[in-house]
Amino acid sequence: MIFRYDNAYNHPEIKTFPHHKHLPENIKESNEAELIDILFEISEILKI
Repeated sequence: MIFRYDNAYNHPEIKTFPHHKHLPENIKESNEAELIDILFEISEILKI
């Protein structure tokens, strides 16, 4: 896994609860992601 956006109610300590982002080593705050933002993020990772 590189990253994953989530809105499950399992991290109430996150300021953007229920929205959050899973990374390989941690979980961070995140607003609700839109598809275009996710595609841009993927292109940045792949350097397309």
